[in-house]
Amino acid sequence: MLLMEITRRHGFCRTSSLALLMSGLIVTGGCTGGLRLMDIPGSISVDGKSPEGATIMFHPTDPKQPLVSTAAVGTDGKFKVVTDMNPGIPVGSYKVTVIWPDPSKQPTAAQRMTGLHDDGPDLLGGKYANRDQSPLTMEVTGDMKELPNISITTQ
Repeated sequence: MLLMEITRRHGFCRTSSLALLMSGLIVTGGCTGGLRLMDIPGSISVDGKSPEGATIMFHPTDPKQPLVSTAAVGTDGKFKVVTDMNPGIPVGSYKVTVIWPDPSKQPTAAQRMTGLHDDGPDLLGGKYANRDQSPLTMEVTGDMKELPNISITTQ
């Protein structure tokens, strides 16, 4: 409907409108921009234990690669990385951040539904929460079968 109105107002023919629509679909069809994603597992430990519920973010150091990859840590300390809602992480260098919300201070279901909640204090004290201050880095290569274990401490 909107495309028809734009066509009418700006004098595009139907063929031009279709080409415009198709080019828009191609541009927005997949924001990974043709990056090859490595669908490989990883693991993390904090003081030798699994930080279940922690969130890991992989911030590319290459400014030409703007997509941040993320992972949620399971009960066993393992995680799978997702980039732009697709499984995997592009090959490259990353600054890594980790936030581990206190599981004893989780929001209620009603608070989650409204979005008006705090995830609780970071059990890592914010030490790994900021990209510019986190000491964690990772290099992802095309021949990896598993990401290097991330081992951090609260000390």
